[in-house]
Amino acid sequence: MAPSFRRYSKEAATRDTVLLRVIQRGDRPVGFVDSIDFGNEDTPYYPTEELPMPDAIRLAENRNDTGGPIMVELEEDAEWNPEWGTLE
Repeated sequence: MAPSFRRYSKEAATRDTVLLRVIQRGDRPVGFVDSIDFGNEDTPYYPTEELPMPDAIRLAENRNDTGGPIMVELEEDAEWNPEWGTLE
């Protein structure tokens, strides 16, 4: 079963939100995984270097240990591929 993701919005993000940023690099999309901080100095995660999308999705799912939402931010002409999962 393909994972489900939500579009990022500041209003919907919570302290445990995992953020997957998708950027278009030429003909290939790449992902960066981050967490929403809200000023918490103890956040253990830092943004990743760019990763191929399958790896970025896997990392986002692994970091989602609290069961909070995985939110997606599409940047720089990036488009969501339905093969990655459902984007609500």
